[in-house]
Amino acid sequence: MNSVRIRFDEDTVVDREWLEADFERCQRILERYHGTNPMCLCKGQGVSMYIARRNHCHLARMPNSAAVHAVYCPSYEPPVEQTGRQVYGKEAIHYNANGTATVRLATALSSPTVESWGSDSEIEASEGRGDVVGSTLTNALRNTVSLSGLLSLMWETAGFNRWSPRMKGKRTWPVVRKYVSSAAERIIVGRRRLSDRLYLPERFIGSQAGPIGARRREQFARVMRKHGRRRNSLVVLGQIRTFIRGDYGDSIRLRHLGNDVTFWLGGKAARIAERWRLEETMMWKSRSVIVLMVVDRMPQTGALQVKDIGLMRVDGNYLPVCDDNHGELIEALVERERHFVVQMVYEEGGVDFPRLLLTDAGEDAVPMMALAARVSEEKKMVEREVLIRWRERYGRVWVWDQVRQGKTVPGFPGN
Repeated sequence: MNSVRIRFDEDTVVDREWLEADFERCQRILERYHGTNPMCLCKGQGVSMYIARRNHCHLARMPNSAAVHAVYCPSYEPPVEQTGRQVYGKEAIHYNANGTATVRLATALSSPTVESWGSDSEIEASEGRGDVVGSTLTNALRNTVSLSGLLSLMWETAGFNRWSPRMKGKRTWPVVRKYVSSAAERIIVGRRRLSDRLYLPERFIGSQAGPIGARRREQFARVMRKHGRRRNSLVVLGQIRTFIRGDYGDSIRLRHLGNDVTFWLGGKAARIAERWRLEETMMWKSRSVIVLMVVDRMPQTGALQVKDIGLMRVDGNYLPVCDDNHGELIEALVERERHFVVQMVYEEGGVDFPRLLLTDAGEDAVPMMALAARVSEEKKMVEREVLIRWRERYGRVWVWDQVRQGKTVPGFPGN
């Protein structure tokens, strides 16, 4: 696999993996060259980049240059029309010249403070509505982003949909927390950085339980402040520990938070959890569920109520997983030390794009498809039609046909 080198000037050319392995060293170099245009040497004469700076510096792609990078480069992304973002209109996600992305969220990030907050009409008003632009459901483009879509954007911006063998054993919750927090600094929602509203649990350490709890309570209070007749909502991202059915409603608890922190699912969030079969999903042994929630305090009790929710299945490496076949294929790619990208789904629906791209088998990314053995004839026909379109569009497509090839994942193209 080729390494990616960054040229800051004629005398300073460094390996990108070496640069990003040490945060302090990376910041010193990026600060020194802030205001210049480093060259990513992944392809030909190089691809121009720039150094963005908010709370800290990071290498950023020039606008509309993601598909220009080599497929093995961390800055590579396929064209939008070949990704899950193809479902959005121009207003939904706008990429700014300073390296940030402005998101038009379908859910309001504040709620009324009136005593009728708990009524259905007030809850619906505070949830917001994601409408679409277009004449039919199949051709419609969304002009707002759901919480599942925002979660996908955060995960992709943080780089947790990409894999290389050097990442093995290094993806822990503290690492996820660090990079997702950094990604949130580059996402603007409601004219504010998402990081200003976002809470991710700290890794629980028993001897530090007191200070950790105090920091959590301070952040909750700081974010969920009252402004006139409305109160700001808190955005919470975490890993679900338990899903609880109860007489007074369903609730969830997160890893790294104690049982004294319970999130109660409001009407919309409860419906999404039911549609997702969250109770059954939590029983998967090798999978876990990442949740993104918009949370308010109930005025009468102070309990934490979730008014909207986004969910995503991940494996032990925090790679997104769509279903069992998708998960088995990802496991095989990791075991065989391959480089690949898991394409984020963003929104529910049948948009046509590869969920997996192999990025170490030549100059072009190789789309991957798993055809399950036990599916309806209707689904088989749809899969065959998709495969024909992919071969016309991409040329080379890797296919695991479980009917013809069995349950063992076959060999991959050479790297």
